[in-house]
Amino acid sequence: MQLLCVKGLVFDDSTGSCDADGTLDNNESGLLTITRHNAVHSAISLIVSLLGVAGLYRVKYLRVTQPWMNIVLLGLAIPAVLTHDPKRLKRAASKCLTLSGLAMGSVFICQQMANNPPPGSFWVANWPLLMSWMPIFIFAPVAVYLLDRVPS
Repeated sequence: MQLLCVKGLVFDDSTGSCDADGTLDNNESGLLTITRHNAVHSAISLIVSLLGVAGLYRVKYLRVTQPWMNIVLLGLAIPAVLTHDPKRLKRAASKCLTLSGLAMGSVFICQQMANNPPPGSFWVANWPLLMSWMPIFIFAPVAVYLLDRVPS
């Protein structure tokens, strides 16, 4: 098994070792290849550098909030189309499309804003959390209000 020397990292192996300066010691073949462990480490480092930490937090929180946003969208759509009068159905359908479009637009805008947290270490983890929940905080009360107004 051979190893890859990366400056600042120390990897030990039965055939050789890397010093902190990135030089290879005790390796007779002189070839540098990437081992499985180093390949996984390199892939994770690449993802972190491309997305950044805020991007990873954004994906993490989006997976939690997306099902909740689907329920909120359903809560916005049901009262708009639950009408007894067929004459109002066209207006209700346009209201449903408008509310759903605004909600999905706010999700898109908040996702984009989650990638750019304000300066400070506090915001790196908390800004994506806040931006992931923001559309739910805005549209869930609207959905509850509209569901409450549905005539039964």
